[in-house]
Amino acid sequence: MAQDGRDGGASSPTAVPTWAEEPPDERFTTAPGDLATLLEAAGHARSAAVGLTVGLLAKRPLEASAYALVGVAKDGFRGVVRQAYKADDPSLEAIGFRSVSAFLTGDAVEAHQRVRRAAEDSPARGLVEALDAAMARDHQTAGERASCWARHLPGPLGPATAAAAVALAVDQGNDMEGRVYWSDLLVRIVPNDPAVAEFRAECHAVAARAEKDSAKLIAALELRRAVVLARPGSLAARARFIKLAEEIGHRRLGPLDLSMVRFFNEGGPRPEGTIWADPHRCWCSGLLDLTGNVVNELLGTHLELVASIGPLGIARCVDTGSAWVVVAKGTINKENLTRAIRLSNVSFSPVSLPEAAALA
Repeated sequence: MAQDGRDGGASSPTAVPTWAEEPPDERFTTAPGDLATLLEAAGHARSAAVGLTVGLLAKRPLEASAYALVGVAKDGFRGVVRQAYKADDPSLEAIGFRSVSAFLTGDAVEAHQRVRRAAEDSPARGLVEALDAAMARDHQTAGERASCWARHLPGPLGPATAAAAVALAVDQGNDMEGRVYWSDLLVRIVPNDPAVAEFRAECHAVAARAEKDSAKLIAALELRRAVVLARPGSLAARARFIKLAEEIGHRRLGPLDLSMVRFFNEGGPRPEGTIWADPHRCWCSGLLDLTGNVVNELLGTHLELVASIGPLGIARCVDTGSAWVVVAKGTINKENLTRAIRLSNVSFSPVSLPEAAALA
């Protein structure tokens, strides 16, 4: 088993596996009366953030573990899996997720010991073999071995978790081409999640730095810009954007990138055409994961609450009908919201006030 990504029998990643083909871009309209329906909406939107939040609240181990993995945060994934499945759980999903968790923490031996409990043609065993192949830079074989797992889990969870597991494994080695390929593939499957977009941007930036390719650095900055615009309240996203922009040099930046750097660094004019310049404009046409005071302002201006389920609020934009999930500390109100996430291609139908109250 190659763990350093330096195996000589490498195959360059080129073709897209059949299980990773893009899903149809369809609208999904629902009246979210329960957590199961909201999970379905999160799956349709390919939103790891919403899926994880709802999966944990609904105590659904499969969905919680899957969306934690798709959210490409290894530590968080490991913690969710430990809580979701007992160490001796014989289910295929438990074996698969616990094996991947072990592999991603550097313990490939434990990962293989776990999957030996499953049949030779088990999807869980195939997924771990895919991780081995990817670490050996045999990406064609990795795609083939991951196919059983990708087709085993329901809906979009199979392809999304397969791609995320391999992408995170490759991210541990020195295979720059593999990093770019698998992060691109993951975004192809999960195009509407800011954490996935951030992961892809980082993979491209690391690869561009390693290759000392200025054109690829500029392309990576475009991906970073998209993440910052999707997460305007994230100081970490801003810092990564600024760092890469400084590496490229101000003379090579476009007008928008330069204005964003000056705004973040020097308190310059707010960049035109961004949420900072016009926070009260409707921004539902883009990917958005908002935090801070802007969330509470949105609920008073652009969003109407459709229903609430525990600490989750279900809202839609009064202008576009776009669906949003808002997260609060405690009971939903306009003062205690902490996060708002837009669900692409999902619309929430109105729920009458008595029904909404019953959902809280």
